[in-house]
Amino acid sequence: MFRFFSISAVALVMGVAGPAVAADATLIVDRREDSVALYFRTAASDFETIFGAGADALLAIDGTVDVPRLYDGTYLLADEIFATSTVQIGSDVVRFEALSMMVHDPEILPDFATPYDAELSIAVCTSPDTVANMGLSSLEGYLGYFAWKVDGFADMQISLPQTGRGALELRVRAYVDHVEVSDQTVILPDGGTLMLTAPRPVMRGFAVWLVVVALCFAAVAAGIFWGGTQRPRTAT
Repeated sequence: MFRFFSISAVALVMGVAGPAVAADATLIVDRREDSVALYFRTAASDFETIFGAGADALLAIDGTVDVPRLYDGTYLLADEIFATSTVQIGSDVVRFEALSMMVHDPEILPDFATPYDAELSIAVCTSPDTVANMGLSSLEGYLGYFAWKVDGFADMQISLPQTGRGALELRVRAYVDHVEVSDQTVILPDGGTLMLTAPRPVMRGFAVWLVVVALCFAAVAAGIFWGGTQRPRTAT
């Protein structure tokens, strides 16, 4: 039996095990042996409510997205948005650096189910001409953060600031070496802390095992095919 992530929240109001279908925000946690990446998706207008700082710096004077501002880079603004949140890995408080942030038209949203999806969602604007005519209240927002040279399989705590908001319904999808190990929804109170308890690299071994099994099946299939295509030898 494999050990999976255990997810809880300090002062937790409610936790729902199993796949979630809707939430106020989604977090993808991508764990590797020596690194952790965090990707958030939520309504762009909710950045300030959740993190204590918003994305108004992306806007032009008319209140719509300034597309050239997106092309200039958004990692500094993403750092500002996450500045009052803290992440502890093991016994150490770790500084996560922003990778990027992006806003997307809800009519043309990128996938947000895997770490690969998340990386694309913060790197590429799917509809720059559309978002140029939209304000934050009409857009979905995406944030990405990364910490390197850390114990990627240690316990982790993500503390959000107290902003005066109500309870936050957060969907958390956890990955270890590209293998999804948990998909749950928790309710975080204002100023609450998300607790992620990760196994040591058990799932990493599981991922390798899956690759080995796949290769074995491929080898067997190739052997059957090769054997079936050979002309049978006849006695002389």
